[in-house]
Amino acid sequence: MLSYKKLFLALFIIGVLVRLFVAITLPDSVLSDSLYHLAIAEHIAETGFLPFEGIELLRVSTVPPPMFHIFVASVAIISGLAVSQIALPLTLLVSAIQLAAILILLKKLFPKNWVYGGVFFTVMPLLTKYAGVSYVETFSSILVVASVYFFVSFHKTKQKKFLLFSALPLSAMAISKLNATILLPVFILFFALGAREKKLRSWIPLFIVVTLLFSGSWFVFEFFRTGELFSSNAGDVQQLVDYPQWVAGSNPVFGAVGFVYEFNKGFWAFPPDNVFSNAQVKQMLPLIEAIGPAGLAALLSLITIPLTFFLAFAILRSAKNKEPYSLMLLLLYAFAFIIVIARSKQYVSARMILPVMPLLSISFVQGIKTISANWRKAVLALVVVVAAYSFLNMVFFAGYYQLSFQKSAGLYDSISSLPEGSKIVLSGNHFRAVRWIAKRESIGPEEIFRIPKGEEPGPFVRGLSAQEIYLGITQSKVSHLALTCVDDPWDRAVIGEMEQQGLLEQVFIQDCAVLYTVN
Repeated sequence: MLSYKKLFLALFIIGVLVRLFVAITLPDSVLSDSLYHLAIAEHIAETGFLPFEGIELLRVSTVPPPMFHIFVASVAIISGLAVSQIALPLTLLVSAIQLAAILILLKKLFPKNWVYGGVFFTVMPLLTKYAGVSYVETFSSILVVASVYFFVSFHKTKQKKFLLFSALPLSAMAISKLNATILLPVFILFFALGAREKKLRSWIPLFIVVTLLFSGSWFVFEFFRTGELFSSNAGDVQQLVDYPQWVAGSNPVFGAVGFVYEFNKGFWAFPPDNVFSNAQVKQMLPLIEAIGPAGLAALLSLITIPLTFFLAFAILRSAKNKEPYSLMLLLLYAFAFIIVIARSKQYVSARMILPVMPLLSISFVQGIKTISANWRKAVLALVVVVAAYSFLNMVFFAGYYQLSFQKSAGLYDSISSLPEGSKIVLSGNHFRAVRWIAKRESIGPEEIFRIPKGEEPGPFVRGLSAQEIYLGITQSKVSHLALTCVDDPWDRAVIGEMEQQGLLEQVFIQDCAVLYTVN
């Protein structure tokens, strides 16, 4: 492995630079829910209270576990700046802390081979993408890594300070995001089992009580306030309950193959299909345009699925190791997967395991240490190939959306000048950006035409006639329709036909961004 260290050190440096580029370039409005969480933080900073009554304009109806929002609001209050002004500095800070946290843990566990885990961490595009915006799950992943660090330190030293201090990151983790909350029982179990020695036994009850008190108070409060244990994601609990019945009625072979394919596609952040409908992308990447989204996904699957399967092998193989954290990692991954399984009735969301994804770099190093030299060469060569894809993918993704949202700046300004009470329909996360930037009510075509969550709206919307589109937007009491430079599903020929028929009237145009009044 020594002969590969210089190559992997170079890859690691490139990966860090890519993370920095994405963190600086990628707009917060690109990724789902980022602006949603920033809006909650902004409300706390401005009022000093959690928005229990909701934020009507931004569609905040229930308050999720609030640790991230309180953290962001506190920084805004202390700095005297608005949340929108600190969003980028916070993104850079949290991304840097996430990187530093996993490196500290990797160096503690693998002082000679940490660089392989460091490269694998930077190669995972989901981590780079979500660390590129102010996102709650990047924040919760830091707390998960910190909790593992405390456990490893506690197990090696048997000092009670690591047991007691662990209550802080564990509690903060549990009230940051529900897909991190679900990990708490695993940590409590392993900390308790690690404190079976006589001198530590008396501290176990205190550790458990303090951890549950700090982490559980929010959920008890929410239960008495709303009558639901997980009010912000109550649907996930019901989906999990219904899951066995749903599986029993499906084709097991087709379902398993489809699940693996969709999970792998999400885990490695394959480019979204709507990118291929953009005229500029067609000119820049004619080969990719020629093979289309399905062809590109098939090609990328050939290089990523083997690495995904190796990771699964490494996790299972490592669980047999004598290190107690190996079995703990297996259980953490399994618990994180529960929400992926629950949501797979609608769509397979690899993002749900983000809180534990940094830990996969540990399992990767464990895995390559257990295989023969020839297999090791093959796996490391595969990592280099996937790294090339991942780095190019993330640079393109961030640059593409930065450019597209810059082109939409004039559109947001035009929308902000519309009369109060205006309601705009536009697609992608632009409708969240309109609520956040322009402070106007907005919805996506998914809401108008009841497109199932997780499905791309483009194929459905482009199949509608002018009359069907007009009927849908008028029934939804939409006053304006906006065409954007990215994530725009509308057939522009049909929109032009609606304009000729007098159903729409153009009030703004700049490059590919257009705003219409609905007559």
